[in-house]
Amino acid sequence: MPERLAPPPVPYNRILAVKVADLGDLLTVTPALQALRAAHPTAQIDLLVPPSSASLLQGVSYINRIVTFDKFAFDSLRGLLDVRKVVHTLRFLLRLRTSGYGALAIFHHFTTRWGSVKFAILALASGATVRAGLDNGRGHFLTRKTPDKGFGVMHEADYWLQVAALLGADPYAGWPADIPISNAHRAVATDLLAHSHLDRDRRPLPLVAIHPGAGGYSRARIWPAEGFAEVARDLISSRDASIIILGGPDEVETAANLETLISDAERVLNLAGRTTIHETAAVIELCNLFVGNDSGPMHIAAAVKTPVVAIFGPSNQRAWGPYTPPGQPSHNRIVSRDLPCMPCFYRAHSLGLREGCGPRPCLTSLPAEQVIAACVNMIRENQQSL
Repeated sequence: MPERLAPPPVPYNRILAVKVADLGDLLTVTPALQALRAAHPTAQIDLLVPPSSASLLQGVSYINRIVTFDKFAFDSLRGLLDVRKVVHTLRFLLRLRTSGYGALAIFHHFTTRWGSVKFAILALASGATVRAGLDNGRGHFLTRKTPDKGFGVMHEADYWLQVAALLGADPYAGWPADIPISNAHRAVATDLLAHSHLDRDRRPLPLVAIHPGAGGYSRARIWPAEGFAEVARDLISSRDASIIILGGPDEVETAANLETLISDAERVLNLAGRTTIHETAAVIELCNLFVGNDSGPMHIAAAVKTPVVAIFGPSNQRAWGPYTPPGQPSHNRIVSRDLPCMPCFYRAHSLGLREGCGPRPCLTSLPAEQVIAACVNMIRENQQSL
């Protein structure tokens, strides 16, 4: 375990945390953000995110302000040809410069040269005299660095805690992933179940959430729907379970296909496209088990402490598995094959194959029996909570 870093002698008044990523990746930063707040209770701590993730952490106590910037517009050099985007970016950088940040924490790997250039521009434009982050040889613009040893050497959340430690935070205090769920979100979730055909009065009755999608970033992470259907049918027959299918607006078709394959209308409730991300979190919180691919909802399930069975194929399970703080008991299981080519996505210091290989044997040949066994074991282990 790395040597603990002492807090800085003078607290920072204004800190900018940078995580321009989608929902699942943003949740991996929440332990580090909580650690920063504990180390700097009176500081102004702002979080820079893309517009697509801006609502996820609204209202949390450890962040003062959410700042948005669409970095995806410049994921390639072609973005520099759009004059309006360039002007908008220059105005944003000017506002950043005048915000008076004393410290900057960048929660990103500098995997590509172009990516490192973008973060260097952002860091230097901020005017922050202390710039903390991971260094894989491209972090020359950082003033405080911790080694980037490659994807999966430690969990992403633990990497970001090490970055927070550069600003005086304690990375070993057991900070969990966090998503804010209001009473209103919980009321919606409770109402959806209360007005559905699922019988919550029967006991024991495991309520199992299944998310068959994986978002739009990499569909290579998706286990075939037939596998999820086999898992659902087995849990219904062997464990007397009820199934809730989850998904975003772009996953409605995938969810409908799974509902058809399960073919048990009395025991299946399809909520895909019907809930916001926070309402989805509240629904998962009511469930006894979550089953899904490497995805945002998987990270949400871990954050709300619902036991997780996560299915991994091409992506790096050591980096992005459901997070449990070190030293704490895990209520999550990862199911995957053991192939020499795994992972092929985010491997070492490389992005690797974002869409995997053509045949994807890591997922297409993953037997449903393996997932079913993990689910049954998890239900048995947590039987007292059902």
